[in-house]
Amino acid sequence: MLLDEARLASAIHHPNVVQVFDLGEERGTPYLVMEFVHGSALSDLAKRARAGEVAIPVGVALQILSEAAGGLLAAHE
Repeated sequence: MLLDEARLASAIHHPNVVQVFDLGEERGTPYLVMEFVHGSALSDLAKRARAGEVAIPVGVALQILSEAAGGLLAAHE
Protein backbone atom coordinates (compact mmCIF):
# COMPACT_ATOMS: atom_id res chain seq x y z
CA MET A 1 0.00 0.00 0.00
CA LEU A 2 2.92 2.36 0.74
CA LEU A 3 4.28 2.00 -2.78
CA ASP A 4 0.82 2.51 -4.29
CA GLU A 5 0.39 5.75 -2.32
CA ALA A 6 3.92 6.84 -3.23
CA ARG A 7 3.19 6.28 -6.93
CA LEU A 8 0.15 8.52 -6.64
CA ALA A 9 2.18 11.16 -4.78
CA SER A 10 4.91 11.07 -7.41
CA ALA A 11 2.39 12.23 -10.03
CA ILE A 12 1.70 15.48 -8.14
CA HIS A 13 3.63 18.46 -9.45
CA HIS A 14 2.99 21.61 -7.43
CA PRO A 15 5.27 24.14 -5.71
CA ASN A 16 3.71 23.31 -2.32
CA VAL A 17 4.03 19.54 -2.59
CA VAL A 18 7.37 17.83 -2.05
CA GLN A 19 8.54 16.12 -5.22
CA VAL A 20 9.04 12.35 -5.22
CA PHE A 21 12.14 11.43 -7.23
CA ASP A 22 12.16 7.66 -6.87
CA LEU A 23 10.35 4.84 -5.13
CA GLY A 24 10.72 1.14 -5.02
CA GLU A 25 11.67 -1.83 -2.94
CA GLU A 26 15.13 -3.16 -2.15
CA ARG A 27 15.51 -6.56 -0.46
CA GLY A 28 11.94 -6.41 0.78
CA THR A 29 12.25 -2.89 2.19
CA PRO A 30 10.26 -0.14 0.51
CA TYR A 31 11.98 3.20 -0.05
CA LEU A 32 10.99 6.67 -1.14
CA VAL A 33 13.40 9.36 -2.36
CA MET A 34 11.93 12.82 -1.86
CA GLU A 35 12.99 16.41 -2.44
CA PHE A 36 14.85 18.06 0.43
CA VAL A 37 13.12 21.22 1.62
CA HIS A 38 15.44 23.58 3.47
CA GLY A 39 13.86 25.55 6.29
CA SER A 40 12.14 25.31 9.61
CA ALA A 41 9.19 23.07 10.34
CA LEU A 42 5.93 24.77 11.22
CA SER A 43 6.01 22.94 14.57
CA ASP A 44 9.33 24.66 15.37
CA LEU A 45 7.84 28.06 14.57
CA ALA A 46 4.86 27.32 16.80
CA LYS A 47 7.09 26.13 19.67
CA ARG A 48 9.25 29.25 19.49
CA ALA A 49 6.17 31.47 19.44
CA ARG A 50 4.77 29.69 22.52
CA ALA A 51 8.12 29.82 24.33
CA GLY A 52 8.39 33.54 23.70
CA GLU A 53 4.71 34.00 24.51
CA VAL A 54 4.11 35.77 21.20
CA ALA A 55 1.54 35.12 18.54
CA ILE A 56 2.41 34.26 14.98
CA PRO A 57 1.29 37.32 13.00
CA VAL A 58 -2.10 36.84 11.38
CA GLY A 59 -0.74 37.59 7.91
CA VAL A 60 1.98 34.95 8.30
CA ALA A 61 -0.50 32.36 9.60
CA LEU A 62 -2.89 33.07 6.72
CA GLN A 63 -0.10 32.78 4.15
CA ILE A 64 0.99 29.42 5.61
CA LEU A 65 -2.60 28.16 5.56
CA SER A 66 -3.12 29.39 2.00
CA GLU A 67 0.04 27.65 0.76
CA ALA A 68 -0.86 24.42 2.56
CA ALA A 69 -4.38 24.52 1.11
CA GLY A 70 -2.93 24.95 -2.38
CA GLY A 71 -0.80 21.86 -1.91
CA LEU A 72 -3.76 19.86 -0.59
CA LEU A 73 -5.90 20.96 -3.52
CA ALA A 74 -3.22 19.76 -5.94
CA ALA A 75 -3.02 16.43 -4.14
CA HIS A 76 -6.79 15.89 -4.31
CA GLU A 77 -7.41 16.98 -7.88
